[in-house]
Amino acid sequence: MGAVGGRFSVDEYQRGACGSMASCEMVEAHAAILADVQSGAGQFAHARLVQPLPLLIMGSMFRQSAVKRILVKRGLLQPDHFRDANPPLDSQDAAEIDWIYASLEHLMTAKVSPPKEVHAL
Repeated sequence: MGAVGGRFSVDEYQRGACGSMASCEMVEAHAAILADVQSGAGQFAHARLVQPLPLLIMGSMFRQSAVKRILVKRGLLQPDHFRDANPPLDSQDAAEIDWIYASLEHLMTAKVSPPKEVHAL
């Protein structure tokens, strides 16, 4: 299994990983990457992975604050308050995440086929 939000998923899949602990705010993008790898279209998988990397990097810095902001923007979660301490987003950080999300929104609403195999742990 791979991890770190899926930032290295193409390399992990190509080395034999059967899944990834991908970021929950853009599952569709990660599913499309896995589908590309499984179909032998690794070049497309790399191209798909490059697109969400800015958001994955912001997520690694702000953790749940960034993830929840995207989930709220997608209408999947309300509200965006926290029970535990998280790095807060200032207005500049929030604007950056919003801009990145706007450029990726098409990846998060696309319909993708499920993977050919699902491995349960």
